Amino acid sequence: MSGKIVRGILALLLACIVFAGRGYAFDEGFTVVIDPGHGGKDSGAISASGLFEKHIVLDIARRMQAILREWNVNVIMTRTSDDFLSLSTRAHFINSQKPDVCVSIHANSSNIASVHGFESYIYDKRKRGTILHRIPEVNPSIFVFPMKYSTSGKHSKSFQAAYYMHTALAAATGSSDRGIRAAHFHLLRAVEVPCVLMEIGFMSNRFEAKRLEDSNYRQVMAQALAEGIMRAMNGVEADTLISRSKGSEPVGSSLLLPAAAIKGAR
Repeated sequence: MSGKIVRGILALLLACIVFAGRGYAFDEGFTVVIDPGHGGKDSGAISASGLFEKHIVLDIARRMQAILREWNVNVIMTRTSDDFLSLSTRAHFINSQKPDVCVSIHANSSNIASVHGFESYIYDKRKRGTILHRIPEVNPSIFVFPMKYSTSGKHSKSFQAAYYMHTALAAATGSSDRGIRAAHFHLLRAVEVPCVLMEIGFMSNRFEAKRLEDSNYRQVMAQALAEGIMRAMNGVEADTLISRSKGSEPVGSSLLLPAAAIKGAR
């Protein structure tokens, strides 16, 4: 097991102790839909060693489900086995469940083998293709939340969920941050509730594919994503709120996202 994975596991164990000490727990009314991408005849990306994206993301989704259920979250999966579902079928099912947030899990691929890292996507037709946010390189363990996304509505709530999952994943894995990005993907567009599509790494990159083969690493990722959802839905104390206005320096203040923050966006 690599040093980065060991450090990630230790960091998450410490985080669990801290969260337990604060008494964080979800209200039983919260519902999360986890959508493992691809499945069945659609294998998704395939690594050089023959690893299928559809199997990797389903495994991580199942691990997230187990973790979130321990925190009294109602977790619904779009698929629990190797089944093919069209994007329209997925979107219809998600909307019928009326969840508080939806997370679609994917693994990336590129024609350039050196490309690596993880990224998050939320729906934004006007800004599609642009990077909305990157984690500060100075100290990625400090959560810095952009004020413009602290309002209600599907777009802001999607960003809030993406932000906390994205930040937790960066801190736990040490993977390269490719940013929270705007996209016009069918699933993000068709789903009526806050929704995030996570690309957890590149199957086409030999190093990242090797990490994804490790069940311990997949557990680290699942734990980080689950804790990111916890932070977004349950509120985070003493976060830093940064407001950037034209021609001004960042201004910091404390932000607490209430438990009903995402729930109010239904």
